[in-house]
Amino acid sequence: MLRDNPANLAQQNGLWESILAVSDAVLIDSATDRVTKHGFLSSHWAITSGPASMENILVDPTPASVGEHDVDTVLHILLSRLAGDGVFEGMCNPPGGDWSGLSLRPSAETTELRWLSLPRVSGAGNKRPDHIFQFFGVAAQPVILAVESKETANSVERGVGPALNQYIENLIAFPASVERASVAVDWQASGQKLDLANFRFATAVAFIPKSAAELTSVLAKSQADLVMACEFGEDSRRCAITLASSSALGKAVVDYISQVEPKGYGVSVTRAQYFRYKDSCTGSTGPLSTLLTGELPLARNSLRANKDSGTGWVRSRQPRFPSKDKAHLTPLRFRSSSW
Repeated sequence: MLRDNPANLAQQNGLWESILAVSDAVLIDSATDRVTKHGFLSSHWAITSGPASMENILVDPTPASVGEHDVDTVLHILLSRLAGDGVFEGMCNPPGGDWSGLSLRPSAETTELRWLSLPRVSGAGNKRPDHIFQFFGVAAQPVILAVESKETANSVERGVGPALNQYIENLIAFPASVERASVAVDWQASGQKLDLANFRFATAVAFIPKSAAELTSVLAKSQADLVMACEFGEDSRRCAITLASSSALGKAVVDYISQVEPKGYGVSVTRAQYFRYKDSCTGSTGPLSTLLTGELPLARNSLRANKDSGTGWVRSRQPRFPSKDKAHLTPLRFRSSSW
């Protein structure tokens, strides 16, 4: 193929594409090479293009489709640009984002610590997050939120919530690689370690929903503290984010995010007021703006909502889940906080 159609070879093979793009010649040293002259000049694969056109090319800005990258971008803009000083972005994964390291702060006003050369392949029982944010002021200790983003609810892995936390805990058990006092100064080598006891850890799953029932099914399957359902409009220029929590810590994060005012950015936020667990999906369909109202059957031996206060949870005698503060729930009543 190198001899007969080098352009097609470059399209099919990324290594050859890189070789041909940066080379003036290619020498072939192979005992099995019987058909070439042991090399080609760049003129063999160069593609002659016509003169540059000065005409304006109008491109329809409406996306042909939306996917996981769009979910990543919405989260990045909402929490890094609009959420204020109470949120610090430690790692992001939109197109062009920096996934090469993790930054954390011991407190809101202290040195930024960064761990480099992150393991690309997660070990057993842990999962590398797509995003990591720190929230200050939502709990007595800084909250480290690890986010897994997916295009669909079906692609969310079972039990991914605890695995996200485990990845972070394993990583910061080692000293930070570098540190800096502010973005205005250079990085310096660091040996500082963080004490896990000084932080709270929460997890979230973000995805594009097909129905309201997927909020509860993803909460139950992922065992995350909250979910972020990103519903894009017909022209894909607006995104309605529905937040639902399954723990007291998740609710604290949801309360903070729901106060963000993303005016002019085509984003709206809706939060669930409280949830109950239900073993199976409700089967409801339609846009998330018409979410469920009224009570749903409570699974036996699960957690039940405190109806008197409308918030928080009280434990049944035989809880289904071992976590002390986490239930997997079904929405009862929703309050809109969209702008």
